[in-house]
Amino acid sequence: MVSETNNKRILTSDSPADFALNAKIKVMTAIINAHKQSGNKQTETANILGISQPKFSNIVNYKTEKFSLENLIWLSAKIGVKISLKINDENVNF
Repeated sequence: MVSETNNKRILTSDSPADFALNAKIKVMTAIINAHKQSGNKQTETANILGISQPKFSNIVNYKTEKFSLENLIWLSAKIGVKISLKINDENVNF
């Protein structure tokens, strides 16, 4: 199931693909928030990230298919966004 929140797709199932997509959306949101707080233009933030302005625009427009989660994490680190991952393996059954 997909719901819309502030133009962001949030998936409400537990599938690994949905988890990865939600993670991408959350990292993109963090990058966008850092960009907004900086007061920079998109071209300035893109230069800091080492990508083109159109590529940065893909982040702003949540084009998740254009980025791997790993790439988004690298980009977020370049502008000081801290990412943490919590692993919950308490209910794992084999």
